[in-house]
Amino acid sequence: MQSEYSIRRANLDDLTVLRGLWEIACLPVLELEKHLTDFQVVVRPDGVLVGTMGLRVSGSHGLIYGESFSSAHQEEQVRPFLWEKLLVLARNRGCERLWMKGVGTGFWQSAGFRPPGSDELLTLPKAFGDGSGRWLTLVLREGPALPEHLTAQLARLQEEQYAQAERIRFQARLFKWIAGVIALAFLAAAAWLLFKLLSSMPRSRF
Repeated sequence: MQSEYSIRRANLDDLTVLRGLWEIACLPVLELEKHLTDFQVVVRPDGVLVGTMGLRVSGSHGLIYGESFSSAHQEEQVRPFLWEKLLVLARNRGCERLWMKGVGTGFWQSAGFRPPGSDELLTLPKAFGDGSGRWLTLVLREGPALPEHLTAQLARLQEEQYAQAERIRFQARLFKWIAGVIALAFLAAAAWLLFKLLSSMPRSRF
């Protein structure tokens, strides 16, 4: 795998391909593309993107979501390596528990995911969902028991920081687009002035 594929964070250049993968997997494309930097992608040596998986963090909880692959063969081949990468990222970011929504495949069950108990489901961060539907969870480590109000404040602070980072990225893309429009307008105005100047010049007579 290491000699054939590489894993890296998704960027804007990947967005077109990711949209196609998410559409194939019947995932909410518009929602997922807002969180592009949550995603890791698998790329072949020829530069073709063949799979992706996302990790969103809220407090000491992480959400695994948005996984999609270019084919069933690629899914079976690269999913374990994407999961290994996200597991390392989750541990590095201090996650004590991971969540994922939907019916877990045999792979996720073998990775240790299981249906949460009713008490566990109460700890699901609101940023991940309201708890409806089928959820799976995996405990990475048992953390120290913090007072409930401190846990809620920590989760809220991280969610606010995440939202602020998303706003900054959106503003950067908007400013880049505006700069492009201004540049095009300037070029169009310069071309028009040049045309008017040439049109007003007296023509030579032979």
